[in-house]
Amino acid sequence: MVVVDPARLQGPEDTPVELGVLSRDLIIGPTGLVNLSNLDVEQLGAESYLFAMLSTGEYIVVHQPGQMDVKIGDGLRVAVNPDALFVFEKASGQAWY
Repeated sequence: MVVVDPARLQGPEDTPVELGVLSRDLIIGPTGLVNLSNLDVEQLGAESYLFAMLSTGEYIVVHQPGQMDVKIGDGLRVAVNPDALFVFEKASGQAWY
């Protein structure tokens, strides 16, 4: 579960929303709540990009600083920085931030 500050939910009560997150705001670590399987890793010197699959079958990119010691097929856990989430009204796609 990700807890979002209610002040960021500016729309009418009970309005369906979707949450968005940038790849740099995902945190790899043992306390992460989201499981993913690493499909590929691109090491670019000062940063790494992990191309992975969620347990739902959806693809995701995780951007991390530095070089990662990750191999194809590794299972990883990812947390989300709740302060970095974007909030969108589901029907219109309008950002509430």
